[in-house]
Amino acid sequence: MKKLLIFLLLTFTVFGQYTTPGTGVEWTLDDLVTNSGGVVTTSTDGYDVNEEVLISQSDKVTIAAGTTVYFTNSNAGFEVEGTFSAVGTADNMVTFTAYSPANVGDWAGIYFKEESDAANCKLAYTKVEYADYGFRALSTSPTLENSHILNCNYGVRLSSSDAMIMNNTIEYCYGYGIAMTLGSNPTIDNNVIRYNNVEQSSFKNQIAVGIQGDSSPIITNNKIYGGGAMAGGISIWVYGATLFSNAEIVNNEIYDNAFGITLYSSSNGVVNVKVVGNYIHNNDKNPDPMAAGSGINLYGSSFNTPLIAWNTITENVWGITVMSGATTVSPGPLPKLGNVNDADTSNSGNNRIFNNGYDGDVYDLYNNTSEAFLAQNNDWGTNDLAEVEDHIYHSVDNSAYGEVTFSPLKNTSVPVELTGFSAVQVNGAVKLDWTTATELNNKEFQVYRNQELIATVDGQGTKAEATSYSFTDKYAVTGVNTYKLFQIDYDGTTTLVASVEVELDAPVEFALGQNYPNPFNPSTTISFTLPEQSEVKLVVYNMIGELVTEITSGSFDAGFHQVNFDASQLSSGAYIYQLSAGNFVQTRKMMLMK
Repeated sequence: MKKLLIFLLLTFTVFGQYTTPGTGVEWTLDDLVTNSGGVVTTSTDGYDVNEEVLISQSDKVTIAAGTTVYFTNSNAGFEVEGTFSAVGTADNMVTFTAYSPANVGDWAGIYFKEESDAANCKLAYTKVEYADYGFRALSTSPTLENSHILNCNYGVRLSSSDAMIMNNTIEYCYGYGIAMTLGSNPTIDNNVIRYNNVEQSSFKNQIAVGIQGDSSPIITNNKIYGGGAMAGGISIWVYGATLFSNAEIVNNEIYDNAFGITLYSSSNGVVNVKVVGNYIHNNDKNPDPMAAGSGINLYGSSFNTPLIAWNTITENVWGITVMSGATTVSPGPLPKLGNVNDADTSNSGNNRIFNNGYDGDVYDLYNNTSEAFLAQNNDWGTNDLAEVEDHIYHSVDNSAYGEVTFSPLKNTSVPVELTGFSAVQVNGAVKLDWTTATELNNKEFQVYRNQELIATVDGQGTKAEATSYSFTDKYAVTGVNTYKLFQIDYDGTTTLVASVEVELDAPVEFALGQNYPNPFNPSTTISFTLPEQSEVKLVVYNMIGELVTEITSGSFDAGFHQVNFDASQLSSGAYIYQLSAGNFVQTRKMMLMK
């Protein structure tokens, strides 16, 4: 019997955690297959990770573009004390997945620890699915960019981390999309964060900033939507008088959630958050209007003093709600919603707050505290003061509540008074000039050439003096070019203000321009001009004259041209690029710095 038992035990392979040797090795997955004693193995179309792999402090593991890695049990994953890099391309992503997904954490995830080399730890063009934590960082600040995290328990989990979270899609996570605590200050920019909190059994928000530490994330240019009945867009909670949040929530679109933004101060936690230029709409997915539905909800103590300006807040159950949380009418948050006499010009109001409400009643602003505050220079969807009054709940409705002073209203007249827009040919380019006499709520101008957006030029906000602008289009095509000038308000309203045509003569000589930017990482733009239709070849050589890649070739019309060169697959260093067009050949040098 004993012999039989020994035989059965020997027929099973039992893996444990594998730790890299800590000797400065730089390994691929093939090296882990060779050295991990079965913790990492090959599969039919990639690799299997069967237990946790701990990357020691001086070691580096690199995952190549196009690699698929399967994690075979809930303990499997990568824990990083050294360097870990998984960088794919838009057409050849790295994939981290499981064989039999259950949507609640089939494997541990990618965990960056305090000892890791944050500057060189990155996931880019990587798909992470079915993990407990898709991307986790503790006291370190790695980069997550151009990646897709889905069907994880947590999408991103940060503790004392200033990670860079940019250009990703984070969706269908069982709980939070992004959650942070313990003094985290990440940059969260240009992401799509949607349909998180699949569980829907309690409030777990798409971006949740926790109560511990001074967490001040920069949250900009994101789309945050589809949270359903139990997930808000963004929540920030500061607990304790010695703690604060100086977060910036700027230029996001937040919609189809239980609420848009909640800022909560408890035990006199200081909330100095900037909420500027956001489009917050249709956050009405929780059926209970007493539980959720605010575009912006301010909750807790009078140390909750956010700046709220240039936002559009519409079609929510409540526009802005200000609440103490007490059972009796008590002091509470003191928002900066617009003060025409404030020396701080950022407290300018300029919000558009309209069409929020339910059951036929409009609730654009609801003050549920004893505090009085200003909400001047805002657009309430009407210039009738009596109608605005009907849309705001405050001392006029119940003397126990604080007064909201909302007059004067925002002037909603023409945003810019344009006095001229011209286009002239200058040295093979087109120079555009325009002048405004006055500007109101002017975020920026957009310049289009022949239906293509070619430039964005910052406006002056609100200004009574004349302002001159110019832009030079170096890449106009030979022949007639039509330029259109659009003006963009801070609330996103777009107005065509002028158009002009100019005919551009063909260039008189061949020329190869210097790439821009230079140095670059990982892409750059190369321009060239042709005085006549030509067969063109644009190639790249290394410094010993070996051909590295062909960027483009074929027949090009006379005129000005530009192409993008993506060098993400090349090593850092100097390269030569060469243009051949008929008998014309010209080379220039460029520098790739990763």
